[in-house]
Amino acid sequence: ANLCSSRSDRTVKDEASEGLGPYTQLLLRTLDAPEFRSFLTAVTGVEDLHDDPTHHLAGLHRTPPGGYTKVHRDFPTHPGTGLHHRLNVLVYLNHDWPASYGGDLQMWAPDMSGVGGTVAPLANTMLIFETSDHSLHGLPDPLTCPPDRARLSVAAYFYTVDPGPDGPRDERGHWVAREGLDPKVLGRYDRLRRATPRPVKRAYHAVRRATRPQH
Repeated sequence: ANLCSSRSDRTVKDEASEGLGPYTQLLLRTLDAPEFRSFLTAVTGVEDLHDDPTHHLAGLHRTPPGGYTKVHRDFPTHPGTGLHHRLNVLVYLNHDWPASYGGDLQMWAPDMSGVGGTVAPLANTMLIFETSDHSLHGLPDPLTCPPDRARLSVAAYFYTVDPGPDGPRDERGHWVAREGLDPKVLGRYDRLRRATPRPVKRAYHAVRRATRPQH
């Protein structure tokens, strides 16, 4: 895969939605299929789900040794379609992954009072959760796996026209800190994003997609 690297004070991981191998493409097609969306509706109760053929911020995720993702709320709307981001599906691909490597996904309480649960990134584990302003999650502790290993997963996100029972989500407050463990999360980029109107953000992302090199 042609991996796009993300390096900041909040995340160290690689993402790829293009240039994927045949088996990864097959898995994504299976997750995007109407039959699987019907399964998701039966499990979660969220109806009229749309897949995302562009796999914005989804596809193959690779976190190298020392990588992490701070606790966060996922983006509320797709930058291209404007549809509301409602469900995440993560399929883990890590065989022979001892607990000492770290990499468990942490699901935090909405008020950041504590960890509500963790999910080990073991091969053939699938995680499904609804995205909302309350679904705080992350991989905030750097991986300790050997240099020749990385945490791998395939992600698919699903959308609806309806914003959901809580109404349209707030664009702000994307990244959050664990009390006493993380430094201040919001930097200059985050403050700029808060102040930017949503139509301007969508136009910016449309230009980025149009000018992005094709693999």
